[in-house]
Amino acid sequence: MHQKVIIIYPTPITEAYIHLGIIGQMLKNKGFEVEILENTFKRIYTPIEMATYAKMKGYTLALIPMMTIDVLMIYELFRRLKKEKIEVLTAGPHPTDCPEECIENGADIVVRNELEGTLSELCDYWKGKKELKDISGITYRDKNGIKFTDRL
Repeated sequence: MHQKVIIIYPTPITEAYIHLGIIGQMLKNKGFEVEILENTFKRIYTPIEMATYAKMKGYTLALIPMMTIDVLMIYELFRRLKKEKIEVLTAGPHPTDCPEECIENGADIVVRNELEGTLSELCDYWKGKKELKDISGITYRDKNGIKFTDRL
């Protein structure tokens, strides 16, 4: 079970992205400890720095919103997080359009379409109350290959 979640927003931004706070609060309401690490134009973190920080702080799950413009950097981040034994969840425009590609490049779970509608079910999964196959709108890999669940 994951108790510590880091939300990493790798696309440089000028000010706090309110959506990240909403996702963080949803996770806190479900009993998870949450931190948000954002790349800003004042301080840009490399994938190595982000993964090292997540490992140093004891995070076991990284939630990474993703846009196509950052795909190469984010896939490097996925690989570095996996090397540190941190599970990777991704969502956003690129994962919705290319979920298999995201799994093949290191994501453990891809949320297709809106994360907010699926996050509560994923929290139940991480707490052992639900199976991935029963969560709508995700892509993941199991021993038999890449799986897609339907979006209700």
